[in-house]
Amino acid sequence: MYEFDRDRYVTPAGSGSFQGNVSPLWNVGPVPNGGYVLSLAMAALEQTFAGLDPLTVTAHFLRPTAPGPIEAAVETIKRGRNFSTAMVALRQDGKESVRVLATYGRLDAVEAEREFVDGTPPAVARDDCLLWNRPKGMAPEIANRFESRIASEDAKRMQTGDADRAEVRGWIRFVDGRAADVGLAQLHLPDPLLVRRAAGGGRRDLGRQRTAGCAVAAAGRSAAHHLR
Repeated sequence: MYEFDRDRYVTPAGSGSFQGNVSPLWNVGPVPNGGYVLSLAMAALEQTFAGLDPLTVTAHFLRPTAPGPIEAAVETIKRGRNFSTAMVALRQDGKESVRVLATYGRLDAVEAEREFVDGTPPAVARDDCLLWNRPKGMAPEIANRFESRIASEDAKRMQTGDADRAEVRGWIRFVDGRAADVGLAQLHLPDPLLVRRAAGGGRRDLGRQRTAGCAVAAAGRSAAHHLR
């Protein structure tokens, strides 16, 4: 079993409740990455809406989550022919830390009708990208779960501080070879230090950044191990 699947696994506990465990392997500093915490809620939703795909998922982070036991309480709002919607409350020690609202359906039906409005990621060949390593002593634990490759042009801009936009192009993948999906997209939120340096903000670390909310919309299934 891949690391991500192992560390997001939840067990049904009856009446829409699921039990899981928050792993420290996905930490940014002392707290777990928000996208990883969201994946625990989605693991409960995947069992609630078996066979369906996540179409839209929005999370609001109410307080920090800590490594250790966690409960996911699912409230099904609607089960429809095309779309099913539910809320999930993630709780630790009786206190809610995350509230999630999600709609599930079938991506194969959505893919036939989808349209993009300037939404295609910038084109960049993997062979033209450099392996991105955080400066020594500044890499969070979660960084060990991914391989990130940055376009050589963007890497040069980050080194020189000569930049006119906060754009970083490249490719990411799980280091253990797990296929890419919406889970990888929600986990790999923009690195504040990387974006700051890409915009010419220098090398100073911004410290731990708190996540207030996160929204993910899926447009199709990935058939590759990398995301661009």
